[in-house]
Amino acid sequence: MQMGASQDKRKRQNERAEGIEKHQVAARKKKEKLSKAKLKYSIVGAVVGVCIAAVLILNTNLFYTGTTAVAIGNQRYNTAEFNYYYTMSYYNYVNSYGEYISYFFDTSQPLRKQEYGSEEFKTWADYFKAQALETMKGVTAIYEKALAEGAGTLSREKLEEIDESMEEYAYYAEIYGYPSVNNYLASVYGRGCSEKVIRGILTKSAIAADYAISVSESFTFDQNELTNWYEENKDTYDRITYTYYYVSSDIFDLYGYDYDEEGEDGDHDHEAEKAAAMAQAKMLAEDVAAGISDEESFETTVEGLAGSGPYTVTNAGGDVAYSDYADWLLADERKTGDVTVTESDSGYYVLLFGGRDDNSYNTVSVRHILIKAEEDEDGEFTDEAKKAALLEAERLLEEWRSGEATEESFAELATLMTDDDGSRENGGLYEDIYKGMMVEEFDGFCFGPRAYGDTAVVYGENDYYAGYHIMFFSGEGEVYRDMLADARLRNEAYSEWERNLLEPYYASEKFPLVFRKKI
Repeated sequence: MQMGASQDKRKRQNERAEGIEKHQVAARKKKEKLSKAKLKYSIVGAVVGVCIAAVLILNTNLFYTGTTAVAIGNQRYNTAEFNYYYTMSYYNYVNSYGEYISYFFDTSQPLRKQEYGSEEFKTWADYFKAQALETMKGVTAIYEKALAEGAGTLSREKLEEIDESMEEYAYYAEIYGYPSVNNYLASVYGRGCSEKVIRGILTKSAIAADYAISVSESFTFDQNELTNWYEENKDTYDRITYTYYYVSSDIFDLYGYDYDEEGEDGDHDHEAEKAAAMAQAKMLAEDVAAGISDEESFETTVEGLAGSGPYTVTNAGGDVAYSDYADWLLADERKTGDVTVTESDSGYYVLLFGGRDDNSYNTVSVRHILIKAEEDEDGEFTDEAKKAALLEAERLLEEWRSGEATEESFAELATLMTDDDGSRENGGLYEDIYKGMMVEEFDGFCFGPRAYGDTAVVYGENDYYAGYHIMFFSGEGEVYRDMLADARLRNEAYSEWERNLLEPYYASEKFPLVFRKKI
């Protein structure tokens, strides 16, 4: 019995021990399960937290201004700054081609969805990205060179120009109804673009531009260099005056039918008929050439004939370089009064050589006051409107003559009265005027026999205005051919300097660039 009792006791102890162990095991398993669940939800929470943070960053300016998107040299550019350059590259391109931009891409569609059509750029967005980075590289290289040379401080005038630009942004923000200038800048240039960002870009660009100008102005060329360069390039820059009359072989096509792809229609031999028409055109052209010796006889000879012209033009040699008659016009032996007939693909030109100007004249400076004729409701300038403009111009000239009649008083009057926005702020002054730069009558005043202080009222008209210019002759400048040579040599020297400067620079993308969504 005692033995049996002892066994029962041990059994109960074992059962209690086992029960305790089972409880502990269960508790431990439950604890482990809870720990795993806690870890799982901690990881999920962390991931969710990161995602939420990313969304918050992407929806604030921190993503655009707080990260380095591009590194060039020692400079770091954020996404907002890149977007500014990208947008400017786009706008400059669109403005350059104006109404013809649709030949390149659709401005209403995202550029990243429009193929560029080359191996180098897959889309138009890629193209403008490359243009933006190239511009940034150029600004950076020159800016860092300026800093290295101690030229990193802007003048008060340049700082005021930047202030004026920022004021202009504020003005447009107001008239377009934006709550702030930063909202306006972000709308125009992309997220993150603010007054601070734009001012920084303008400041860096201004420092680079000032230094680039100083480098360009540092190059000097003596008279021999100028003369030699011009002589080597005279066929491009000399001004050629000539009169031409064009006889098209089309005017001798008496059949009036369309040719098939083989150039034949029924019993008609297209090639033979074209040859016959060309032969007739040549005969007429040669008859015209035989009867002319100057512009007046040219006009008389072609009066009543079928053909185009005569037209008298003056062009730089480079403008006629690819014409059918370039070799004849630019020949060294050519002299005033020479006449010839030259063949083109579909007719013949009759040419009268008027002369060659080697640009060995002095440029001039003049002041002027423009009085525009008022347009009527159809956008036309009536004789009455032109007469009213003339009377007003003559009145102002007499008013000036009755006063001090000095250049300074003329400049003051121009500032108050001229209709020419381009010269109002500097008293109507235009400097370094060359032949053909202005409308015909303006040009005639500039390059007639002139002395300082000469005045006149001359008519002027182009596609944008009609009216009268009150002229004041201020004096002569440099010889124009020397100016042309100096400008080209200076440009070549600067380009070489810039190429060497840019060689070690490259753009390194540090963070995915964000193109403008709309463009």
